Amino acid sequence: YRRQRQMCIRDRSFNRDENLNIELIVTPSRYTTVTWLLDDEPVHTGTAIDMNLQAGTYVLRVEASTASGKSTYRECLIVVNPLEGDPWSAENGLERYVAPGLEAGFTGVNLDKVAGLLLGEVPVTDFSYDAAASAITYTVPAEIAAGIYRLTLLDSEGNRYGANKVTVLTGATVLAGASTCLLYTSPSPRDISGS
Repeated sequence: YRRQRQMCIRDRSFNRDENLNIELIVTPSRYTTVTWLLDDEPVHTGTAIDMNLQAGTYVLRVEASTASGKSTYRECLIVVNPLEGDPWSAENGLERYVAPGLEAGFTGVNLDKVAGLLLGEVPVTDFSYDAAASAITYTVPAEIAAGIYRLTLLDSEGNRYGANKVTVLTGATVLAGASTCLLYTSPSPRDISGS
């Protein structure tokens, strides 16, 4: 009787100055490939990972497959906490649904330190900080495609700080479940009529 080992992956929470550090035991190890994915993006191959992440919440998926075609996976949440003094913004409902070329915004802490914004790796050049509201208002780059992007805050020295995700929507979209309903259309009726 052989006891089969299973990959044991559990939710984790740690500060951004620590690494995501996990080592797995898989059998048969010589014939098993382990792939690590964060938010569905492959980031590493091997039985161990030691990686620094920006603050935010991530879905970690670990896939193990053998040369004979057998496979399994495990998933968990990884929560990376900002350090005190870091610029930071949590995901707050509707403010994280945006459309190309339109104004959007988000609230947070220490946002006065923000000197730049990225949606994924796309720079946001038009933004402003409102100290009274502790908020940043920005224009979503018109050329950005629909999808889910990590929002990255940059300070004046180029340091990167995670601020979770933004969903870019195109086409007619109605977001329900709140006291506010947003309708994004692309192109807008004004663009079609030429006025």
